[in-house]
Amino acid sequence: MTEQRTDVTRLAVASTLLLACAVVLYAVRNAVDLGPVGAGAAWGLGPLNFAVATTATYLAARRPDRVVRRFWTLLTATTVLSLAGTTLGALHLGGTAVTGSLYLCACLTLLVALLTLPVPGRSRAGWLSLGLDIGIVLVAFLLVVGFLMARGAGEAFLTGGGSTSTLLVVLLLSVAGVTAIAKVLLTGAANVAPAAVRVLGANALLCSVGGGLASLADSRPGVTGTQLLLPAAAFGYTVAAALDLRPSRVTEAQRPRRAFSVLPYAAIGIVDVLLVIAVWTGADGPSVHTLFTGSVVLTALVIVRQIIAFLENAHLLARLDAMLVEVGRHERRFRSLLRHSSDIITITDAEGRVVYASPGIEAVLRAAPEEVVGKAIGPRAHPDDRRVLRDQLRRVLDNPGRALMFQVRLGRPDGTWRWLEVVSTNLLHDPDVRGVVSNARDITDNRRYQDELAYQAVHDELTGLPNRTMFARATDAALSGGDPLRTAVALVDLDDFKSINDRLGHTVGDALLRAVGQRLVTGVRPTDIVARLGGDEFAVLLRDVEPERRMAHVQRIVDELSVPVNARGHDLLVRASVGVACGGPALDSGELLRRADVAMYTAKESGRGRCAEFDPAMDARAREHARLAADLSVAVERGEIHLRYQPIVALPSGDLAGLEALIRWNHPVRGPVSPAEFIPVAEKTGLIVGLGAWVLRESCRQAAAWIDRYGDRAPGKMSVNVSARQLIEPDFPATVEAALRESGLPAERLTVEITETAVFGGGPALEAVQAMRALGVRVALDDFGTGHSSLGLLRTCPVDVLKVDKSFVDGVPHSVEQEAIVTSVNEIGTAMRLQVIAEGVETATQAERLHVLGYRYAQGFHFDRPLTAQECEERVAGSPVPAAV
Repeated sequence: MTEQRTDVTRLAVASTLLLACAVVLYAVRNAVDLGPVGAGAAWGLGPLNFAVATTATYLAARRPDRVVRRFWTLLTATTVLSLAGTTLGALHLGGTAVTGSLYLCACLTLLVALLTLPVPGRSRAGWLSLGLDIGIVLVAFLLVVGFLMARGAGEAFLTGGGSTSTLLVVLLLSVAGVTAIAKVLLTGAANVAPAAVRVLGANALLCSVGGGLASLADSRPGVTGTQLLLPAAAFGYTVAAALDLRPSRVTEAQRPRRAFSVLPYAAIGIVDVLLVIAVWTGADGPSVHTLFTGSVVLTALVIVRQIIAFLENAHLLARLDAMLVEVGRHERRFRSLLRHSSDIITITDAEGRVVYASPGIEAVLRAAPEEVVGKAIGPRAHPDDRRVLRDQLRRVLDNPGRALMFQVRLGRPDGTWRWLEVVSTNLLHDPDVRGVVSNARDITDNRRYQDELAYQAVHDELTGLPNRTMFARATDAALSGGDPLRTAVALVDLDDFKSINDRLGHTVGDALLRAVGQRLVTGVRPTDIVARLGGDEFAVLLRDVEPERRMAHVQRIVDELSVPVNARGHDLLVRASVGVACGGPALDSGELLRRADVAMYTAKESGRGRCAEFDPAMDARAREHARLAADLSVAVERGEIHLRYQPIVALPSGDLAGLEALIRWNHPVRGPVSPAEFIPVAEKTGLIVGLGAWVLRESCRQAAAWIDRYGDRAPGKMSVNVSARQLIEPDFPATVEAALRESGLPAERLTVEITETAVFGGGPALEAVQAMRALGVRVALDDFGTGHSSLGLLRTCPVDVLKVDKSFVDGVPHSVEQEAIVTSVNEIGTAMRLQVIAEGVETATQAERLHVLGYRYAQGFHFDRPLTAQECEERVAGSPVPAAV
């Protein structure tokens, strides 16, 4: 497009030079006879300039717009026809008829191009007004032409060599040219530059009128006005092309449309001038009468035009009134929206002073708009936010037209603060605003909610203490911000919390956790952090603590928990196992917590209510337990697990009364693994559930098989140990029932041995015991006398057998105190109709003395070591009918 514009501009310069040469040559030839050379030069300038015009219009037609391309293609055809005519005329070929026909076709093509050029849309009244305006111009033109013809112009044309038919063609072309000119000048064009349209309209008039009247300008032989007309017409086409290709600084939508055109009034003025001339010169005759009649017609057309204009104006005024009413309604609605909006709209100047404030400011900041206008907003900001406000105002001023968002706190008269989300736009460059426009929304509630969510994300909901996430962040910060060796983590795990939760309910359990958390907070230094990691597990971060003093701090925590805690009216003695780990190079919070966890479980294994500090040996032991658990998980499938049976005998005869099933593990690499080693691992990992179920099924199967084989000589009862972890399984009673059903063992021949600790807290464990009793299974309280509250359990827990712990039997017969205890237990059991069995009898003296003290059943190495199933069968085969247990 730029290259086309440059080329056409150069062509316009060339066309101007050619036209100037034609004017100069015409003037010189009028004064001096230049002979055939001058005549040839005068006629040759026309074809040259039309060749330039043809090139210019062709370049203008090479554009993507379909309408523009069609318009300039027609003009290119016009210039080509004109070029052909001027060339034939200059060479004196073809005769007058041929050249005249080419000129006529060129004029007609130009008129078609102008008449078919699209015009901007308008209403029906607008089209009617346009038609009247064109009619006024056309009537005025005809009147002028008629007046001139009557005054001798036509006769002069005929005298000058023109024919009557030529005169008629000239008149018709003139009418068409005037119509086209009036159309384009009155309406403009939607796709072509207005200046180019005006030039082409003038060119059309020049071609239509000047072509016929050029001979009137002949002054001497061989010198004719056509020699000027042709270069001038070519110049018009070239200039129009250059104007249309010139970039416009104003778009069509931005270009104002004239309210009216002066062309119809100019036409009427010309007719009025002719009337004045006719009156002053005293002219008379048909031409003057025609002029007066035409004036009346013009007046009628003008009256109709004005009536239409008045009607259209009335319609426009009605629309304007309706628009004003609508604008007023919108303004009232806008004011109402501003008055009732919860948002604040302000306009401030470059110094930050408020120029305008919407009524919404009163609802948000409790300040009337007039109290704010004229004052800076900065003093109302929170002291911590004033710098932010200044920086944001500077950013807004540095970025005109760009919307920037920020948050700031502004004060109320009562001293409270409201969080506002502000979107500011610099419109100082806008003459209608000349300020910074800010829309502010009250987000105080949202900020409060976000702050609560942020708090909840790093705090425990129950106790309000920091949670694991916040504790890990604080630990990492302590490790990286100072000497890691002066940082330690203590992991606190409440012992037997589950039993309290089950026995007293979750409400008391939650109250206990809150009380313990508060107790821990009061027991540490202000620089330390207490967190609840989950469940009954707490953590304490000891920061900047001397390495030799950290265990003293931990012991203070243990001492704080040794005092009974009141939870919803219950005074509870809480014990806790504490694991301690100290920081070191390259350690993070995750590793430190892991080490503290290992130490805590070590403390639990060594006895409740203890604390232990991590050392690398614990890691080795933990890894060993992990490997042991992995091997134990597949031991049953590999056939590594088997049962041994400890005989229970009658006193004093020693006859077989029953068997206690004992689990054994023969590891393929380690060899025999002690139950004291792998049972704690199984309980800790949960493998005890599956392992215990296998022991129960196998024991029932074996006992049923012996009954089938030996009948009355088979062992009377089969005792199976059940862990606390098994008892709390919801489906444990169903597991027992399934084992009895699958094996066919009568329920009364099965005894389930439980510990006092397992059922001390009641809850699911006690419910499981009651469910087994309902099946007919006997329940034995194992290791009696070593638990929490043995005598209370005898009242609440439905048991059939008491098994006195070996620790009491060891003192018989050497300790009077021990004998008193075992005697009391036997008397209590007998009084409650319970069977009492002494465990761990290792000598004949103990067996004899226990019989004297009233014991009728016992077990221990004195009678037999744990036997294999084969050894049990050999003993059963050689023994009398077992004593009843």
